[in-house]
Amino acid sequence: MADKENYQMAIDLLSCHLGLSEEEAKERLGLAEKKSEQPIKLVPDSAPTR
Repeated sequence: MADKENYQMAIDLLSCHLGLSEEEAKERLGLAEKKSEQPIKLVPDSAPTR
């Protein structure tokens, strides 16, 4: 992620004036960190009941 200090004012403005959370503001600015990809489950947790 880019230096947070450089974007903090923009994040604060979006948060205060548009009512966004800090995470939402970061997403709007393209600064949100990508979450690690969830592994794909190929086998269900439990067997289906009949």
